[in-house]
Amino acid sequence: MKHLVDELLDVARSTPDVVALRWFGGRDGGRVREEVTFGALAERVERTAAGLRAQGMEPGDRVLFSIRPRPEGVVLCLAVLRAGGAVVFVDPGSTPELFAARIAAAAPRWAATEALLYAASSGPLRGIARSRGLLLPDYGRLPVRHLYTGRWLPGVPRGAHRVVRLGRAVPGTARASAGAAEADREALVVFTSGTTSDPKAVVHTARTLGGMLDLFAQVGDLKPAQRAHTDQMFLGLPAIIAGGTWEIPAKAPKDAPQAFARGVAGADSSFLVPADVTALLDVLEAGSGTGSAASAAGPAVLAVGAAPVTVALLERGRRVLPGTRWLAVYGATEILPAAVTDADEKIAAAAAGDLVGRPLGGIGVRIDTAAARDAGTRQTRRTPATRATSARWASSC
Repeated sequence: MKHLVDELLDVARSTPDVVALRWFGGRDGGRVREEVTFGALAERVERTAAGLRAQGMEPGDRVLFSIRPRPEGVVLCLAVLRAGGAVVFVDPGSTPELFAARIAAAAPRWAATEALLYAASSGPLRGIARSRGLLLPDYGRLPVRHLYTGRWLPGVPRGAHRVVRLGRAVPGTARASAGAAEADREALVVFTSGTTSDPKAVVHTARTLGGMLDLFAQVGDLKPAQRAHTDQMFLGLPAIIAGGTWEIPAKAPKDAPQAFARGVAGADSSFLVPADVTALLDVLEAGSGTGSAASAAGPAVLAVGAAPVTVALLERGRRVLPGTRWLAVYGATEILPAAVTDADEKIAAAAAGDLVGRPLGGIGVRIDTAAARDAGTRQTRRTPATRATSARWASSC
């Protein structure tokens, strides 16, 4: 299996002038703030990866990553992989104790976050954040090498490197070392949603990460020249690898549902968690004034997952956006999507139980009859097991 960054470079060579990333901004979220072509994206990834290596990043280095989806953040994420590093996704909004436990488990050598988060956690905005109940970890005091996006703000630690400047310090023809991005090297660490003091995480190699993105490509049925409008990297990255355009909303759907509704209208695909779907449907129904939003436009395909997807939510979605194909994705959490079902199928099967759906290509299913007998029930438990795209489960990293 080819490394996902190499796949992106292949697309860039064949369609260098096609828009890969389109980031929206402005007060109402409707203005295109930045567009990046495939050719420019490939060049920025290569130069940034070379800059990281020049600053001392070694293959296998873990990078604590707390940057919202933005072109600069996408470039850095891909550049870390290109340089042979591993991205460690963490939630800065978790409790300080849980954050500290995850840092101890991951043992990162680098931390990458936004200048604003440094200011809010270590700088002059720390008091304001605490007064509003936001107890952020002190990023600036982490004993690691620091990277930041956005303009410098007080709180950014001395010696931190701004991401956009990394590639400027290397020759124009510089590339990351050949062989740095090996398929079986650790590439991604995603902590589970548990709150114990013994954090657990899913650890992906570049190979299994590529397999996971292939599964999401199946969910969205992604093709060249299509538009994927989402703030979820796990749909955005497969979209651009397929040759499409990843449209990144200005804010998360739940924070700016009106802007998201305008942006997602007419898109080819999107992925939302159930809470975001509720916010979107509320806006569409309120805008229609009829409670049905019959004239509302949505994406061609809207996949919902990463949390339980209820029949009631899908029924409401079909009523509000009847022209959209609604999909329920099973297992799209820290590991990978395992199965998908059409809303019509899930609703029709509601009387018989909660339909999981058809396994995606590369996913196997085992019926654990022994567990069912032990539970004293006649129902069986479906246990998805990866084949070609397996990831290892780690109690500590």
